Amino acid sequence: MNMMCEDKIISSNNKELMDGLSAIEDYGRSGLLPALHLAHNLFGWVSEEVARLISDVLRVPIADIYGVIEFYSMFYSERVGKNIIRVCGDPACSMAGSYNILE
Repeated sequence: MNMMCEDKIISSNNKELMDGLSAIEDYGRSGLLPALHLAHNLFGWVSEEVARLISDVLRVPIADIYGVIEFYSMFYSERVGKNIIRVCGDPACSMAGSYNILE
């Protein structure tokens, strides 16, 4: 995809993000998860620019936003591939042999 086309997609997604953020009824930390889900669904990850935008709109410190992104494994702070494969690593899955899939 060329840069011009990619820029148009990003700017249309930014407009969609702003519309979605303005529709979030709870500002502050309670609106953080819906805002991050919206951004993640639009872009596939949460860039620094988007995180700062969410921070400004919801009036939440940027450190809180990155804290949530890093805590939940469903959010990404950098670009990822189209298809993501995860292997369960909790004790129950490990006992069932989930790590054998990786070998």
